[in-house]
Formats: sequence, C-alpha cells, structure tokens
Amino acid sequence: MIYGILILWKRFNKSYMKNELMPEIENYCVKHGIYSQAAYDNYQKNKFAENSLYLYHGYAESDIPTGIEYEVIARMGKYGVIQPDSVLKCHSKVLSFFTQYPVQPFYQADSGYHGLSLVQFEQEIPPMIYELEEVTQKEPLDWTTEICLGSKEGIQRMINKDMALRELSKIFRDFDIKNKKDLYSICYSFDMNDNSYMDGSQMVYGIVHKIREEENKSKLYQVIEEQIIKKYNLNQRETEEIIDKSLDNFWQKSLHL
Repeated sequence: MIYGILILWKRFNKSYMKNELMPEIENYCVKHGIYSQAAYDNYQKNKFAENSLYLYHGYAESDIPTGIEYEVIARMGKYGVIQPDSVLKCHSKVLSFFTQYPVQPFYQADSGYHGLSLVQFEQEIPPMIYELEEVTQKEPLDWTTEICLGSKEGIQRMINKDMALRELSKIFRDFDIKNKKDLYSICYSFDMNDNSYMDGSQMVYGIVHKIREEENKSKLYQVIEEQIIKKYNLNQRETEEIIDKSLDNFWQKSLHL
C-alpha cells in the first residue's frame, strides 16, 4: 500500500541555508549542469517563499512529485509508528525537491532515497516542526525525531495498520500452544528450495491462503478476519504485510529461531 506520506528528519537553519547550501546548490548546477530547467526555475521563484522551511526528508516509499499537497501533520514514534493523538490539521505544499548528490532542484523525490525539500505551510510554520533537530553546519545526518506530512486518509490507514499489527501479534501470543504448533507446521510446509517462494511477499501470500484453506487452521484465520481485517478495513496487501511481520516476530520469540 502506497500512502504517499513525507517523513521529515531535520530542519535547516535559515542562515546556514542562505549562506552555505544555496551557494553550493548554484555551484553544483554550474558544474554538473541543470537536471531539470522547470524544477530549477521553480526553485528560484520559491526559494524564499513565505512560511516555508527547508527540511530533510526520509526515504520515500514511492516517487513523490513536486507540488504535492498534504492535509495533516503527525509525530512518529519508535519503528515509524504514527502517534494517533498527535495528528493535527495542517495544509502544506512541497515547493521543491532536490537530488541527493549533487544537490540541485529536481521535479520529484525519488523512491528509496532521502534528501532536501522545500515545504510551504498555508499559514504559519507549525510548532511541531520545531521539534526536529536543526541543522546549522555540515555533519552526519542522523536523527532522533520523525514527523510526517500526509493526507488524512493515508495517515489514518497507516494508524489502522499499526493498530492491527499490534492486535495480531497479541492474537499469536495468546493462541493456544496446539494451534501455535499448527501455525509452525504451515510455515514449514513450504519447500524453501522452491524458487516460486524465493520472493518474500509470495511466500507470505501462500501462507495466508494456506491458513485459510486448511480446515484445522480455520479458527485462526476466522479470528484474524473478524478481529483484524474487517475491524480495520485492511486491503489484501496490508493484511499480508501485518501477517508477515507478526509471523516473523512469532518465529523469533515463540520458536526461539
């Protein structure tokens, strides 16, 4: 499931941005050539836009185009879990994305990469943004705080998935030992040398359907379907993802693998 959220790691000090990074961006454009004239022109037009801030974003789960607009802002806790009580209405727009290296304006944030972005907020910059560590000089970009921007639907679906994962993990923990052994036998009923199951997602898909098909496992799947899938309105991909994570946890903790 692609949620289209933008995960933020750092915020850049305005003086540092103006005196250090902006000249560096211009030098890169001269030295390497402009990658996208439209993106460069857009950056020049908006680089000092009102209520905007240069932010360092985390790995994009998909290509995100410049100009994308977001509706809400939220904090992310351990393992990237969104904190439901932190979600606030906050309209924002990405004015510019930049390539990772050399740094210069680009028309999108590429999937799988992190980098610099220029984000404008409709009204004032929200206080939550100032919880991000400020970059004032060149240094390794580690982070301790994550904040995300997203649509109301995308953020809510991520919250639902995280809650479903916690509940599913609890179901596996609480399930009686006989059924745990049955689940264990299902997982190992697959031939690990069979190339058709080399892809992790295919294996999980097979496990889900194996659970559904085998009569002595129907109780477990019924619990999952009634208490998890329907409750949180999960689609097939989300269901497979949380089962994958729960099984991984089950293997490592319950079976001491």
